[in-house]
Amino acid sequence: MRADRYRKSDPYAARALYAWNAFEANDADVRARAHARLVTSLSELKFDTVIRALYTQSTRVVFADLPDSVRRALLTEALTRRDLPTAARYARDLDAPPPGTTERDWNLRRARLLLYGGDAKAAIELLDRLVTDEDFTEEFARRYLQVVFDLQAIDKHAEALRLLDSVFTRVDNARMHRELLYWKAQSATALKRYSDGAAWYLRSARFDGNDGSDRWGHSARFRAAEALAKGGMTKDAEAVYQSLLKETPDPEQRVLIEQNIERLWLAGPTSTTP
Repeated sequence: MRADRYRKSDPYAARALYAWNAFEANDADVRARAHARLVTSLSELKFDTVIRALYTQSTRVVFADLPDSVRRALLTEALTRRDLPTAARYARDLDAPPPGTTERDWNLRRARLLLYGGDAKAAIELLDRLVTDEDFTEEFARRYLQVVFDLQAIDKHAEALRLLDSVFTRVDNARMHRELLYWKAQSATALKRYSDGAAWYLRSARFDGNDGSDRWGHSARFRAAEALAKGGMTKDAEAVYQSLLKETPDPEQRVLIEQNIERLWLAGPTSTTP
């Protein structure tokens, strides 16, 4: 490209030629290369606002037709401004990962961007694809779960529960299975599936030979009692609270448990799990 001759000697002329080629050249490859080099030149000068004006305020620009390097530059610029809806819009169709990034890692990042940008549906579609990846390692599963937690944070509990089930079948790690049961219970309880939530909390407490007396087990059993109480299964809830009371030496925790038991008594007639 002739404009390359002027990159160092006359960068203004080079950028002018890049701009002309980017929008006027007949050859699509020439246009793509010109766009990429124009954006690179402007980025080196930190002219991010110029890039945004040129590519987002012109009716001549079709985002899908731009080369990946330009689209990534626009995505980065939107993230710098914390404009998450715009960043999500750019990330949605940017399938190719940036240099040095695997497709799997890029798609996980895209899923999070889409979620933060308000496009939960597209994010969930990506997460569905990722959980079926042949190379779904424990390390990747932990990073994947961070995005599932984001789903829980925006009350997408039905979708989160389904994805947690999928992760459970993909990993072979007892500690992670124990944690997954707890997180499944959180979503089930949020969906008012109190019996399921309590069952998963209790299973998490005693998973893989644990007796439920460790810190994790105590937390899971306490949450199980709360779920049972919310579901009207007050007799079962009291039984769990009473078992915790026998094992809990911490004075503050004992006071909290006793208060919850008193609330159950005040709630009236007891019932058990259906």
